[in-house]
Amino acid sequence: MTEGDADVLIQIPGSDVLWQKEHLLTLALRSVPRECEKIVWLDSDVVFVDDEWPHRAAELLEAVPLVQVFGELREIRAEVRLGQSDVAEIADPASEPSHPPSFSFTHKLLELRSASLENTVASGRRQGPTTRVGTGIGWAFRREVFAGTGFYNGSVIGGNDRAHRGLVRFGFDPWRDVRADENGSLRWCTPKDELHRYVRDWFASRKEDD
Repeated sequence: MTEGDADVLIQIPGSDVLWQKEHLLTLALRSVPRECEKIVWLDSDVVFVDDEWPHRAAELLEAVPLVQVFGELREIRAEVRLGQSDVAEIADPASEPSHPPSFSFTHKLLELRSASLENTVASGRRQGPTTRVGTGIGWAFRREVFAGTGFYNGSVIGGNDRAHRGLVRFGFDPWRDVRADENGSLRWCTPKDELHRYVRDWFASRKEDD
């Protein structure tokens, strides 16, 4: 990316292979103008069907401090071009298979049914009519929620539960094993070579650059 690709572009060099997302969100939050009290973070490949979603999210943030900005997630086929007609087609439930509802939508649904969300989120297994939920994608929040503490940055491998269990095998300690370097990027700070190799191999296995 270049400066022309964003109103504010922050680029930080790094050397170690780690999941940096939450750490970088904290750095980005510090660069948001002070007058902005309601903030959204989104995955870079999100397309909204409802153009009014920013206004709806802002209204909800008057009542609650944190809002997930979608109710249902649908994946876009690789061959789809992002014109208005295609977005409308994606929004049609008859045209695409159903995908996970949002975490917050599922939580409210199960609350109304007096059911438990714990196993649904932890294992992704079916709990009644609900299978897995979309915990990320996009959230809106009041600045005060994260202004003092920042985002939790100890999840060095992303959101895969099975991969996280593998970290335990190598004695991973989020409070001791990682820290920000002079550029602001996270890096390993303890000599746990097997742990470093495990994380590096995990990201390579995802083949996201193919």
